[in-house]
Parts: sequence; C-alpha cells; structure tokens
Amino acid sequence: MRNPLSVPIIKPINGDCNLGCHYCYMFSILEPQKSVRTIMSQEVLQTTIDFFCSHQNDVEFTWHGGEPLLAGMEFYREVSKLQKQWISRGKKISNFIQTNGSLVDDEWAELFKEIGFFVGVSLDAPASVHNRLRTFGCGTSSLSYVLRGISKLIEKNIFNGVICCVGKRNFNKPREILDFFLDQGIKSIKFLRIKGDEQEAISASQYADFLFQIFNLWIEIDNPDLEIRDIKSIVDILLGGEFRECTFTGRCDQFATVYNDGSIFPCDRFINEPRLRFGTVFEPYTKVLIGENFQAFLAEMRVTKELCHGCCWSSLCNGGCFKERLSNEKGNICRANQKLFEGIESALKKYGLLV
Repeated sequence: MRNPLSVPIIKPINGDCNLGCHYCYMFSILEPQKSVRTIMSQEVLQTTIDFFCSHQNDVEFTWHGGEPLLAGMEFYREVSKLQKQWISRGKKISNFIQTNGSLVDDEWAELFKEIGFFVGVSLDAPASVHNRLRTFGCGTSSLSYVLRGISKLIEKNIFNGVICCVGKRNFNKPREILDFFLDQGIKSIKFLRIKGDEQEAISASQYADFLFQIFNLWIEIDNPDLEIRDIKSIVDILLGGEFRECTFTGRCDQFATVYNDGSIFPCDRFINEPRLRFGTVFEPYTKVLIGENFQAFLAEMRVTKELCHGCCWSSLCNGGCFKERLSNEKGNICRANQKLFEGIESALKKYGLLV
C-alpha cells in the first residue's frame, strides 16, 4: 500500500498553456499579470524529486499542466539527470506526462523515448467537438497538430492513450467517439466529465448513461486491445480483480499536487484551495503529514466515507472522488454511479461472467 502523499502530480508551469480550451479548470491559477512564463526552478525541481524519492522505493511521477511541455526540453533532461541519482541508489522511478499533444514533434518524441517517459494526450472526440473546444488562442483547431503528435509517440512506442472530456457536445455521441478513436489507431481511452462550465457541463446522470452506452459498445466491438479505463476498472473489480481508477481507490490522501513554487496540495481537482495547502517540498515529509491542514483533510475524508456505510456498492467505489463528495452534486453522483454499476453488473450476469 502506498504512503500518504506519495503519488506526485507535478505542475512545472502551473496552469500556463498554449491552448485556450473552453472548459479548462486550470484557468483559475493562471497569472495573467506576468509577462514572462514562470517555470519551476532547478532548486524546487531537485527538492521535489528528493522529497518523494527519499521515503519510498517505488515512485510514479506525473507531469501535468496547463501544458507541461512549455517547461522546455532542458527541464525534462534535468528531471532525468536528478532521478538517475536515486535510481543508482536502488529506487524504481516511472514517469508519465499528460500533454495536449500539439507541441509533440520528432525531437520531443525522441527525448521522451530517451528518458523513459510515457506520454498521455488530451484529445476530444469526435473531430467536430475537438475542433470547437480545443483551440489555440486565435481560435484555430489544434486537431491536426495533436494527431501528428500522437503518431510520433506511437512510432516511439511511448504513447499512453488519450483522455477525452465529455460534455454537452458529445455525451450523446458514444459510437462516433469510439469510431473516431479506432480510426486513428487509438485503443487506450479514459473519459472525464466536464463540470463547472455552464455551456459545456453535463450532469452525473448524463455521464453515467454515456458510460453505460460506451460499455455496451465495448461489448459489441469485442476487441481485446480496446481498453476503456473507466469501464475496465468497474468490470475488473466486479470480476474480483484489482485494477482501480483513482476515483475508486478510496485513497485520495495518496495524491500530492506540487506547483512550481514547491507548494503541496491534494489532487489537482481541488485547484490550490488555501485551506488544503499542506506545506512545501522544502519541509520534512513527516512534518507535512502531521500538519494541521493535512490532518483536517484526512478527518474530512473519514467523515464523508462513513456516509457510505450500508451501501452495497461501497466496496467498489470506496466513496468515489472526494472532491465530488464535497460538492452540491454528491447525492446525484451516488445515484448515477449506482445506476451505472447495476447496469454493468446485470450485463455481466447476462453474459455468464457473474453469478
């Protein structure tokens, strides 16, 4: 079992990005008054790597944004150099980076192959939706650049699949979405519900219905290479497996978002809320864990999970996403998830995979 605050999500350029996606939740941490991009300094970078590598043997770093490639190639060469000092001491380190893909070219793909990074790409579907929502500042679609980047990553065998946001423009187009991805040779997919944006957000119930349609299409397509992580997690747990998306682990305390000044917060769905600032990477790990804010976070988690006692699905979802449990939607989210779980369980029984 992983320790608390042991899965780092690093934001070397905070919310800065070369795209202006209409629904992006990272706009709230942009610093428009600054004319020069603020990139995580070498001192903060080294201290961050040391903070997480010093108290565990197996560390999984996720590099996030905004658009993390804006930190530049030399930044990631330095990451690799600093991590090698810990690898030589017996630590196992893996790196994942989530990018919008528009900047990935031969040079970037070669670098990530060289330093052992696996690269996930944000890509909405079908094409008409991506063209509308994921644009450069001038309003031009990024799609052709993103698909070019994905092809480069596939060539290097370092492509880690796509994250596709689901909102008003595509929640009723599950078949078109899957057809688009399969036409592009993309077989590893994760979906995210758009929330908090009046124009694009959908309800928890609409999203659950979307996922159930995706599940039925996945069964119909019957391609063992097609991995839909949201569906895989539910099916695997129902069949007695252990694969869990983060929302079903019940361990939100494991995830630590580190901003470019070294400050530590929980997973970035909380967007650097002051009451959830746990400390900085310049403090001892143990001091951060016993800090008032982190202990309050743990206590709040325990209280919300107690509300799940008696629910027959609690062993599957483990309380679900903690951020969602704190929202005004929490009742609707639970009912939507229960409906989705029941539908998938019934289908698995129908196919003789469950008794």
